[in-house]
Order: sequence, then C-alpha cells, then structure tokens
Amino acid sequence: MLIEEDARRHVLEAIREDQEMRQLEAQEKLKGRVVIRSPQYAILRRKLVDLCGRINAVANTQGKGRDDLKVEILLAAEDVSRKISNYRSKAVRKLSQEIKTSFHKLRCLFKKYSENIEAVDPQLKNNADLMAALLSYERAWSKGKNYLLDPKKRQTLLSMSELIEGLVEKHREVQEKIESVDAEIFITIPCLAILKAIDEKDSVLQYIYSYNNDEEHMKRFEEIKSEYKAIDSKGYELYNTLERIFLEKPMEEQLKKWADKEGTKKLVHDIKELAMMTQRTRPSEWNSLVETSMGIICEVRIVNKQCVIKCTSCTFICFECALY
Repeated sequence: MLIEEDARRHVLEAIREDQEMRQLEAQEKLKGRVVIRSPQYAILRRKLVDLCGRINAVANTQGKGRDDLKVEILLAAEDVSRKISNYRSKAVRKLSQEIKTSFHKLRCLFKKYSENIEAVDPQLKNNADLMAALLSYERAWSKGKNYLLDPKKRQTLLSMSELIEGLVEKHREVQEKIESVDAEIFITIPCLAILKAIDEKDSVLQYIYSYNNDEEHMKRFEEIKSEYKAIDSKGYELYNTLERIFLEKPMEEQLKKWADKEGTKKLVHDIKELAMMTQRTRPSEWNSLVETSMGIICEVRIVNKQCVIKCTSCTFICFECALY
C-alpha cells in the first residue's frame, strides 16, 4: 500500500493543488473578481504546472517525458489570446488554445481521480486517459516553449502562418496540396516566402535570417530583390507571373509574355536555389515552423465538427476537433 501511495504521490499532490485552485476560483467568482489577477492563484497555478511536469517525466513513456515546461508557456498562450485578433494568424491562436486546453484536460483528470484515487494504476503509464492527456500537453507546450516565449520566434510563426493562410484563401489548390501532404508544397512555400519578402518590409524571411544571423542568405536575397526590381519596378505583373509559376497554375497571355523573358527564367531559378538553401541551413527548425504554421489548414475539413468532452466537474470544447 505504501509503495502504491508513493507511486501516486505526484498525482495526489496535483489533486490537492487543483482543489485549492477550484475553491479560490469559486470564491473570487462570488466576489465578482477575476481570479487570474489573484497573487495566490498565480502561486497555486505555478505549483500545479510544475507537478504536471513531474507527472509527465514519470508517466509519459510514449513522449519525451519533459519536465521543463513551465507556467510561463501558459501565460504566453493567454497573452496571445488577448492580443492576437481572430483576423490574424489562426495557427498561433490555435497553438495558444491547445496549450490552455491541454492544461484544462489534466485538471479535469485530477478532479476525476479525486473521487477514487484507488482507480489510478500506480504504474502511471498504464492509465490510458492520463497518457492521452500528457501526450497532448507535451506536444502543445513544447511548441509553445519553442515559439511563444521568444518574441522573434513568435513573430516568425505569425508571419509564416499568415503567408500560408493567405495562400489558402487565394488559391484553393494550395489547401488541397497541404491536406494531401503533397511534397511539392514544401518546395513551393519557401519560394513564395521569398517572393512575398521582396514586396514587404517585415516578412517571415527577414525574421528567419535575422534570428539565425544568416548574413550570407540575407545578402543573396538582397541581390535577388535588386534583380527583381530591375526587371519590373512596379512589380505587379511580374509578381503574379512568378506566383503562378511556383504554383504551376495556368496564366493568361499577358503573364505568359513575362514568363518567357530570360530575366524571369533566371529569377525563377535564383529564387528556387535560395529557397533550397534556406530549407537546408536548419532543416529541423524550418520543418517545425512550416508544420506548425500548416496545422490549422490540415484540420479544415472538421471545422464544423464539435467534440465536447465531459467530466464530473466541467464541459469544454476540445480544440483538437473544433476550430474557431
């Protein structure tokens, strides 16, 4: 019995912290106050987040068992929800919702376990509901630590996701390629990122190069930008031509004339070359950025599906199934 109690020790501690949080939530609500502003609540929540990390380290054998996912990630997610409007990056807002929802799911489990702790297997990895919740928690909070805590990385994710979401809105076939995980789209996106950067002061490309102190690629980009401006100072027709070339879309006669120019062909080659170099410099970071930015698009087919998860204490919308 003592061995079993020791194995469940972190879960028992988490249950106690969650109960204190719930009591304080109820008290503050009765007084008409916002509980999140309470210093006592901040202390309790920090303790509970730390306990979630310890439980994850012990039980999450399917993931990495990270215990370095601190409350600052949750605070950053709440900050995103307050500051980034519904009209901006859906991917960043979705990530912030996943962070908050995964924490809420763990709290729901602790409430459920408080009613019968003996039902919790001392070998925590054998509790399927806990494992599922921990996997969602670790996945979302790891991304949050990577992208939301660093302002430059957050802005890079914002820019990349807005680029992809804009392409999806403008070109239906982009969404189809993303949903079908067409390998072609992973070549097209960096090319279009470079093209967009030519036309904008603050773009995902500038953030990436600046963050990585990548002077060589930044210099090459400036050369391509000058090359582009030399061909078409206004840029509208050339921009549309290049966009259609990279997306392999048919074009009208006026744009075909631009496509047939030697300068345009060289520009296409140079942009593709720089896109490949950009991807290969830090491939894992690039792939993670694109994957996180595309996450919202991959789930667009279930946008009208609503998954309501119930436990003894609450009902909430699962943002893995319902997107707003």
